Amino acid sequence: MRLDLKRSAIALMLTGFAFSAEAQNYPVKPIRVVIPFAPGAGIDPVGRMIGSRMSEELGQPVIVDNRAGANGVIGSEFVAKSPPDGYNLLYTTSSTLVTGTFLMKQMPFDVFKDFSHIAIIYETFQAIAVHPGVPAKTTTELIDLLKRNPGKFSYASSGIGSAFHLWGELFQQVAGVTISHVPYKGIAPAFGDLISGRVPISFFSYNQILPMAEAGKMRFISILDTKRYPGAPGIPAISEEVSGFQKMPSWISMSGPAGMPRPLVTRLHGSVMKAANAAEVRAELEKGGAQVVGSNTEQFVARMKADIEVTAKVVKLAGIQPE
Repeated sequence: MRLDLKRSAIALMLTGFAFSAEAQNYPVKPIRVVIPFAPGAGIDPVGRMIGSRMSEELGQPVIVDNRAGANGVIGSEFVAKSPPDGYNLLYTTSSTLVTGTFLMKQMPFDVFKDFSHIAIIYETFQAIAVHPGVPAKTTTELIDLLKRNPGKFSYASSGIGSAFHLWGELFQQVAGVTISHVPYKGIAPAFGDLISGRVPISFFSYNQILPMAEAGKMRFISILDTKRYPGAPGIPAISEEVSGFQKMPSWISMSGPAGMPRPLVTRLHGSVMKAANAAEVRAELEKGGAQVVGSNTEQFVARMKADIEVTAKVVKLAGIQPE
């Protein structure tokens, strides 16, 4: 028995040395980074910048592979079922790993068991914005207006179950107000009605609203966060006027298949965060209303669990059903 235990200990130690050596030699061939959304929009441009920087640091090509469909599920499933050798990675959003778990009856993967989570790279900031014709300039004034006119105002989203739909539902729940939800097939058609004032309220990302706000066609009310966005410190956080606010997830991350050796995960965490902190990448993120985070594996998993708990409450109260 003692001899068997000794042999097992030696085997584990040798395996650890092998994994460490593998991480030091990694990579020896091109790395595929799957972005499970269409090229050229959303998280894709920054993902390509990060991939290019990682390629310089790792000494191998980092090839972006766009596998769009089902709110990121198709590309995510591909990575989940890949070998855990670090050559197939997933660059995706919380809308896939958190929100998506409530929108599909049969997810083809388990977000905790089927991935090695490497890093939450950065997070975006959402904002409440209104058409200039809305007579409210602060969150408190907007809530008072909505309470005096229950159901008479509406807000736009890019579709039922979208992040922007859930932000609107969260606001109604914490503010104790009722706003009619108008879902659109994408962001572009929603913006047309926002600009015209037909649908006067939105919960889109700060960077999506910014051009319209600068043109005087929309007005920021507050940032949907517990802290102000450093890129726009003059806009108050909603938590300054509404107590009990819990932020919905709005982050972008990198993961690999389950079973990746820890030294390899650590190596990739260092590489992706070095890329995200490069001057030109940070500048692009700040321009886009985002902020570098850098969560490691344990922080990533803890954040995901907390975000799933918050999202579950919003989805339940909103009556959103999985399809």
